[in-house]
Amino acid sequence: MNKITKTLFKISSAVFALSLIPLGAAQSASDLASGYWQMNLGKSTVQGAAPRAERRVQTLENGVFNLTASGTGPDGKKYYTVYAGKTDGKDYPVSGHPLGDAFNLMPSGSTSYAAVIKSKGKMVRTAESFGSADGQTLSLVYHTYDETGKRSAASLIVYDRVDPHEGDWVLNLAKSSYQTSAPKSLAYSYRWHGDTLEFSSSGENSSGAMTLGRFSAKVDGKEYSQTGIGQGGTITLTRDAKGMIVSTQRVDGRVTNVLTRSFSADGNTLTLNVDVNRPDGSKARNVLVMERAW
Repeated sequence: MNKITKTLFKISSAVFALSLIPLGAAQSASDLASGYWQMNLGKSTVQGAAPRAERRVQTLENGVFNLTASGTGPDGKKYYTVYAGKTDGKDYPVSGHPLGDAFNLMPSGSTSYAAVIKSKGKMVRTAESFGSADGQTLSLVYHTYDETGKRSAASLIVYDRVDPHEGDWVLNLAKSSYQTSAPKSLAYSYRWHGDTLEFSSSGENSSGAMTLGRFSAKVDGKEYSQTGIGQGGTITLTRDAKGMIVSTQRVDGRVTNVLTRSFSADGNTLTLNVDVNRPDGSKARNVLVMERAW
């Protein structure tokens, strides 16, 4: 039994379809299909050249599957794929896909869907994917077809569920707005270690002096120390109704900044709304637009 076959036997029976190529998701597994996912090449087995990296955001609601995926192909070129389609077996257009221009989704069982991707009406790939029992892994199995219709051996790509905050971010000053002094540059890094979020920042302030910041905190509503951010003090992390992290910064017990976050559809732009409470009681709002650094 080869590696792919062994892996398939271990996959949970909670089946749904999704992919780098179009695929759908079983209605009963919509919560699993929706979310932020990152390709794990170390767990994957690909016939031929494999993409170097891919990150995606996808949702399945009311029978409509939406996906935005950005990544780097085996040739080093960036790609950006967007599609939306019902799970009704009809063809829907896809943009920016490396192989095709249309896809369709159709039921392959009581709790699963199969996918077909086409190029100019001709089938070039078929796929089906499976979700792990804990909802943290997607395993995609696909076959590619050449010009003669010959089918390739099966490939397996594994995706890990990721928090959208995690990664490296760079400030786009031109798209940002400040009611306080704007920095000349700014970069953020978020990393999860278990249930602890490790944060670091670096940049230049409005005067050109280097700035460094750091904290390590859990999302539990408790205060944790922070260094080099504003006037130091503490930070508290909570989540809003959409699951986004809210940061509350304090100095000597006084709330100085409250940061809320939102993400673009593809997960590659992070917008931070910073409500500033000045020592004199006046308020300001800064809107930071951060772009993901690959």
